[in-house]
This record gives sequence, structure tokens and C-alpha cells, in this order.
Amino acid sequence: AWVDSLSKTELEEIARNYARSKGKDAGLAEHYESVFGKATNEEGEETDESGNEVDTESDVLTFNNRQRLVILAEGFDPELEQSLRYLRTRHGMDINAIEFTVHKAGEDILINTTQIVGREQPSAPTTPRTPGIRQEAYRRFFERLRYRLQEEYGFPGGSIGRSWMNASAEVSGVRHNGIRYDASFAKSGRVRVGLYIDLGTAQENKAFFDSAYSQREHVEKAFGEPLQWERLDHRKASRITVYREGHIDDDEEERQSIADWMVDSVVKLRDNVVPLISRVSGSEK
Repeated sequence: AWVDSLSKTELEEIARNYARSKGKDAGLAEHYESVFGKATNEEGEETDESGNEVDTESDVLTFNNRQRLVILAEGFDPELEQSLRYLRTRHGMDINAIEFTVHKAGEDILINTTQIVGREQPSAPTTPRTPGIRQEAYRRFFERLRYRLQEEYGFPGGSIGRSWMNASAEVSGVRHNGIRYDASFAKSGRVRVGLYIDLGTAQENKAFFDSAYSQREHVEKAFGEPLQWERLDHRKASRITVYREGHIDDDEEERQSIADWMVDSVVKLRDNVVPLISRVSGSEK
């Protein structure tokens, strides 16, 4: 039940934590590609627009749409075998029991397997899950947030993803969408608003970030509070962000507070920070 409840974002976090424990930086798609080959088409290979560790909606791959339980053992009691077969044939669980024996022939070790449960037809075909309650909550939250930013403050439409939305920041001398306002639910019960810097190449991104960072004191004074300066040396893009506590599973009153904070923070970035970083980065004509 726990595995079935995991969202793609949560699976991505597990995959990256595992990769870091091995000294690597890889997510779901990279793990899949390393084992099975190329994971997405040319359109699907684009990274998450908001910089979150989640895949774009154009990904060909889907994860955790159904679960298959495989149990391996040297032997199964008749009662256990009967229970597993009952779960498969009467409740539609994709459950399999495989018995194995180990043999040694000279220097070789041979493993023989026999499928005890798993050849029976499940009671009903397994089908991908429909979007869950949490996913629907994300959708409603960001559609309302985008509407407020458009109608009340004149922001461009922007894009909405799994747990984020963004909109282009109009910075003089920077290509459209090179710098974006990012509002998202991050890890560890936090929400984030910031500027996502993706000008084209890692060298351009880091140079722009470093130029803005050299005026950190002035930028933060203009914003009105300290910012998180995330150079992200292991990635192409960089971020300038601010965080607060919050989760999509919070009650309606708290989600409204999060939305108000996001709107206020994006407006402060547009009105106070973007003009300043345009000047200090030498991109304003």
C-alpha cells in the first residue's frame, strides 16, 4: 500500500537519494536508461521547466501506474501458496511466487526456478491508476495561482506541471523564458518561489548567477528578506529562491496562506529584484 501511494516526485527523490549514496547524480529516467536504453523521445528529454526533480509531462515513461509483487523462496507452505493464489485470482493482485533451488557443478553455481503462483489469470486486468486526490489538489492549487497572477498582476500565462508552475520573467537582453518565475512545492514539507536561470549553457547561467550574487546585499534589501542562492554546480541551471513551510496536504486555510505568500513573493521578485539583476548583470540596454 505504501509503494502504491508514492507519487512520481517521491519516487524521483528515492531514486536520487540512492544515486547519491553511490556517488552519482541520477533520477528515474537515468536509472531506466542505464538498464533498458533511451527512456524518452526527443521532446520528452527536456528537463523540468521549474528545476524540480520531476519529469516533464511529455515523458514517454510512466512510473508506479501498477505494482507487481514477486516473492522468491526456497519453498512455500501449502497454506501460503493457497493464500497467494487466492489474492491473485479473487482480488486481482499481480502477485507471483517463485521457488528456487541452488546447485553447484564444479566451479559453477546453477539456480533453478519454478513459478508456483503467477500463471493464473488475475480476476481483473490491472489498469493504470487515475490521478489521485493529491494530484488533483496540485492542479487546482496552481490553476488558481496562475489565474490570480494573470488577472490581478498582469503576469503571462505560464506553465503548470506536476507540483509547480512558472512564467517567463522579462529581463532586458535575455531570451524569452531564459529566466522564469518558479512557484513549487519542494521537498521536506517546504514550498518555494524564485527565479530559475536557464539562459542556454551552463557557462552563461553561472556567469549570470555570479554577477547577481556579487550584489547579494542590494538584491536582498530590494526583496525585503534573505534569499537562497542556489548555484547548482552539478546542474546546468541556477536558482535564486525563497522558502517557507508548506505542503499540498495542508488544510484549505493553510493552502490559501501558501498561495498568498507565493503571489506576494513573485510580485516582489518582478517589481524589486528583476530590474536590479538586469542592471548588475549588464544585460539591461
